[in-house]
Amino acid sequence: MTQTLILLFHPDIANSRANAALANAAACLPGVEVADLHALYPDGVIDDDAEVARLLAADRIVLQFPLQWYSTPPLLKAWQDLILTRMFYIDYEAEGRRLEGRPIMVAVTAGNTAQAYEPGGRNLYPLTDLLRPLEVTANRCGLPWAEPFILFEANKLEAAALSEAGRRFVSRLKDWGGSGPAPSSPVAAPVRPRDKPVPASLAVAALMLPVIVVAEMVLAALSWSSGEGPWSWHLMAGAALLAPIGWIFFSALGRASARPLRPWAVLLAGAGLVHALVSGPGAGRTATGGLIALIGVVLLAKIGKRRRRQARIAGPVIASV
Repeated sequence: MTQTLILLFHPDIANSRANAALANAAACLPGVEVADLHALYPDGVIDDDAEVARLLAADRIVLQFPLQWYSTPPLLKAWQDLILTRMFYIDYEAEGRRLEGRPIMVAVTAGNTAQAYEPGGRNLYPLTDLLRPLEVTANRCGLPWAEPFILFEANKLEAAALSEAGRRFVSRLKDWGGSGPAPSSPVAAPVRPRDKPVPASLAVAALMLPVIVVAEMVLAALSWSSGEGPWSWHLMAGAALLAPIGWIFFSALGRASARPLRPWAVLLAGAGLVHALVSGPGAGRTATGGLIALIGVVLLAKIGKRRRRQARIAGPVIASV
């Protein structure tokens, strides 16, 4: 696992002086990974699977960038919209919840002087105030906020000053890493889309599955020993049910994403239908197959409803500003 992940957002790092000095110095530390997002995605199309995996593999996260018009570079904003929306609105249980608690720090360079970012200065507000949106975002995602590392007059510093800045950045990363995870923010995190009670029908379906599986396996054994009926269908239905039980339980307990459940729900519905149609005479067997199919249909309906609701919630996150 990467101990410290530095996500570098600089549109032209090859011609950078300050950000290059900081990144190069940090890259020499053991356990530090520097990911140059502009080099990875020159067309601006971010691989969300790769970036989610990169975040989940890190103990601490640094967002490094030059201040541009009092804000972040466009690629960093695009990264937030894509990656954080996915992790904390679309796949919260499977991804966002796993990322919570990991400290985050901003390393930012600015061309103007520190005095320009004082109350009454040319830029009116302290630079830390301009970073408040990132701090609020970190709080919303449950990522403890560390004091930003700020380098002023970045485009005016001589080689010696840049080298010193690199040493200060390395020292800060060492101190930050050695202090362990920062305490969680005292501000209560807002209720997320999936932080709600599981629908009763989904929980009941999950609880009924083990009973059905045991009954199917017992029936299969009895049919086989007595030579009555096509016992192979009982075995097939029981085996088809065994695989999704774990996922369904996890979903019912609010621990896993809904997406992996969809194929298993389809399998449930299909296996139940086949069971009801071809398991031979007997109202009990037909009813069992029908019940299995019904559970699969109910799960599909719940998954579809959840996904539609998440889509309605996630859309305004990007469009509401």
